[in-house]
Amino acid sequence: MRKSKFTEEQIIGFLKQAEAGMAVAERQEAQRSKDVFTVRRARSNSSQMSFCMGRPGSIRICLMPCSCVQAMKAQLVNSGPLSARTAAGSPLNRAAWSGDRVSAHRHRQRAPRRVSRTEETLGLLTFSINVTLDGCVDHQQGIADDETHTFFTRLMDDGGAMLWGRVTYEMMESYWPAVARGDAEAPPAMREWAIKLEGKQKYVVSSTRSDFPWANSHHIAGDLRTGVQKLKDATPDGVLLGSGKLATELDRLDLIDEYKLLVHPRIAGRGPTLYESGLPITRRLELISAKPLRNGAVAMHYRRAR
Repeated sequence: MRKSKFTEEQIIGFLKQAEAGMAVAERQEAQRSKDVFTVRRARSNSSQMSFCMGRPGSIRICLMPCSCVQAMKAQLVNSGPLSARTAAGSPLNRAAWSGDRVSAHRHRQRAPRRVSRTEETLGLLTFSINVTLDGCVDHQQGIADDETHTFFTRLMDDGGAMLWGRVTYEMMESYWPAVARGDAEAPPAMREWAIKLEGKQKYVVSSTRSDFPWANSHHIAGDLRTGVQKLKDATPDGVLLGSGKLATELDRLDLIDEYKLLVHPRIAGRGPTLYESGLPITRRLELISAKPLRNGAVAMHYRRAR
């Protein structure tokens, strides 16, 4: 092909064409033009930018290595007083024109697939519980108002299933079904929680009991790691864990992914505490969010530091 040198104005014009072509590259269907110019990779010892005439109707966009792009950009600056906007913001930081279709396909480098927030949180096991400032997890020591129940109702809505130990299951079973049926008096927020809990899939880990008659209740028996991992894999919306003792066992197995603790402005000074039987190593967590509630409690969202 015949080589020719172009003026600064023509170079800027080509850069503008490249900017317009980025949208075409995303749709993978270029609007082919009659005359297309190809930006050849610049040699590091060249003092000026060379452009080559490509075949008509063969326009393609391809990704190029950063080293090549930097060399091209440096030579564009050296070739004349290009504006700072053109040098810094040019789409040549990301793409270049190529008139060779085969070469474009061969040398195209795929950008890393962006993982959505939804994909990142698929099938997670989240431990959520009420806890006082001194670590007490006795449910009677916290603030049981509408705001607290609304918080946990939203957590339950976001998840695909509930996971409890036998003791927690029996405590829940003794009260909430009656509230859902209307047999027990309860404020609107508590009744909403009870009704939604009634229809939620509930899984119970127990080695002493196998019959769980509450609606949508299922027994997890056998190997704990295997049973809970299967539940996580089968529940893309995630599993909400609400038992303190079971959380300790699952944390020892590295199965808990996130922690959403509602910290109440209380110091109990007694009662069962969080992880009181201990863990083999200290868990390192990353803070995702901290949201204070009007009642003084703080919703803390942490994720395991991997």
